[in-house]
Formats: sequence, structure tokens, C-alpha cells
Amino acid sequence: MKLNEDMIRSLVISEEELKAVRAGHKRRMAILIQTNKDRRLEMEELLAKPEIKTDRGFKLLAKNHSDGIEAKRGGVVGTFTREEVALEIDEKEFTVAVGETSGVFESPTALRIMRVLKEEAPEKEGGAARFQVAQILRGKVPIEELPEDDDKLRELVKTEFEMKRLQSFAVELLNKHDVTSPLFPQGFAFD
Repeated sequence: MKLNEDMIRSLVISEEELKAVRAGHKRRMAILIQTNKDRRLEMEELLAKPEIKTDRGFKLLAKNHSDGIEAKRGGVVGTFTREEVALEIDEKEFTVAVGETSGVFESPTALRIMRVLKEEAPEKEGGAARFQVAQILRGKVPIEELPEDDDKLRELVKTEFEMKRLQSFAVELLNKHDVTSPLFPQGFAFD
């Protein structure tokens, strides 16, 4: 791959190209920021529904509105201590009582509405109480900042160019050869 490395190193990215990259990024980020705002608004609208305040209603809403794999189980994610839930949702503490529904918890990657379904006995004598928890999860679109430094941005653009070339090469190989793997029986895909 020496030729590829030499080609990447010799790429020159002009000031105009940097401006175009920054402008395109700004437009994309505006769309992504709005997407996250819309997802939060959807969660707030779910909180206004009366059925969210019952276990049965919450589970139905989770099945229909959650992005998580637990949606098919009515949002039930498992049994946890309060400390474990707080760590997962990136909060100092988790104080939602049994039979209550939380407000919207926001972490860098997701929006969550949680409901405590029931309390269970600690796993061991003297251990912390455990709670069965369900959630409605909406993933957030990551918002990535571009480097302000032009040289760092040039390197980023070169890296992205190299990744696209490698993906293109991989797709060519996959089209020429029948590649299978027990880990990926459905095949490989590059987006």
C-alpha cells in the first residue's frame, strides 16, 4: 500500500476546499441539531400521554416508539440497583419510585424516559435493592465539531479520502470474490 500512502501524502487541500468542507459541515450539523431537538420534542409529547403513567401503557408506548432492542419487550431492560441506572443514564442519582415514570434523561448518545416497574430483593444479604426498569429510548445523532486548525482539518479530509478509497477497494473485492464469515452470515456491507 506504499503507492496509496504516497498518494495521500501528496494530496493538497486548498483554502477554497477547506471553506467548502466547513460550509458543508455547518449545513449538516444544523440538520443533525434539529433532528436531536425533534427527538426531544417527541419524547416530551410521549410524557404528556396519560398511558405513560401505567405499566401497561408505558410498555405499549415503548414497543411503538423506542429505538432500543428492548422495545419488543415493552422497554424492559432488566433489574438494576439505583446506582447502576444512574451510571447508565449519566446522572448523579436515580430516584424514580416504583410505579413512577421519569422525565426525559439526556446523555450524549440518547434520550430516555424510564419507568420503575417493581422492586426486587437484593442479590445478597445487606445488598442494595434492585428494581425492574423499562425505558423508551431514542438515540441522538452525534454532533461532531471540525478542528479549527487548518492543518488538522486537512489531515482529517485526507483520512476521510483514504477511508473512502479503502471502502471502495473492499467493495471491489467483495464483488469479485464470494466472501463469507460465520460471524456475518448475511454478508458484508459498507455504507
